[in-house]
This record gives sequence, C-alpha cells and structure tokens, in this order.
Amino acid sequence: MSEHVPRVVTPAVARGALRGAAFILVVSLTDLLLGSTTDDDTRDGWQPVLFLVVLLAYFSAGRRATRQAGHDPMRHGALAGLAAFAIWFALRLIVLAVTRDPLADGAGPAIFGHLLFGATFGMIGGLFAAREQSREAGLHEA
Repeated sequence: MSEHVPRVVTPAVARGALRGAAFILVVSLTDLLLGSTTDDDTRDGWQPVLFLVVLLAYFSAGRRATRQAGHDPMRHGALAGLAAFAIWFALRLIVLAVTRDPLADGAGPAIFGHLLFGATFGMIGGLFAAREQSREAGLHEA
C-alpha cells in the first residue's frame, strides 16, 4: 500500500518564511523605536497591536508558501510560519551576542508560544491560500 506523498516545496517555504520574517523584523524595529522614544505606558499600549502584526506575519508566511507550492496547505503553511520565527529568532540571538545582552528570564514559554502561533497561523494562512486557489480554479473552469 504505497501512497504518494507530495514533497515539500522548499523554495516556496523559504519565500514564505522570508516574507514572515520581514514582517517580524519590522515589528521588532518598531518596538525598539517605541521603547527609545516613548514612556513605558505608551509602549505597553502598543504591545497588543504589535503582537497582532506578528500573528499576521505568520499568516502571511503560510499563505505565501502555499500559493507558491500549490498543494498541501497545512504542511507548507506550518513550515513557513515556523521558519519565519526561526529566522527572526536567529537574528535576535546574533544581536544579543553582539550586544552581550542575556536572553530574558522566562523566555522559554515565550519561545514555545511563538512556535505554536507560528505553526497555527501559518496553517491558517495556508488554508486561506488553498481556498483562494480552488476559487480561482473554479472561475477558470466556468
């Protein structure tokens, strides 16, 4: 009972991950600017908005990867969302090493949360892309 399992389209996952990481990088820079130019109360007010943009980044990564791959939206979406976080986190670790700042205490649960959100919102983005593609295919057939 040999079942054909489509391969992961690595370039599609990479493109999606880069798009998501770019979004997250912009959010990080915005957070950095807010931290240096505003007081803590104002900055804290922006944190939920910035978090929503990070979720949008994971969604966008999954959507882009699935649009490029053309199949298997859950797999490509989850991989792109996870890879977007991994790219951003690697850059963050490099910055921390250069500035000799330690990783914040309690970072473990935050990292786990971002892995979970990255996979979940990446899959949701992938499902949206698959739905868009099926609609487009239906329009072309009609």
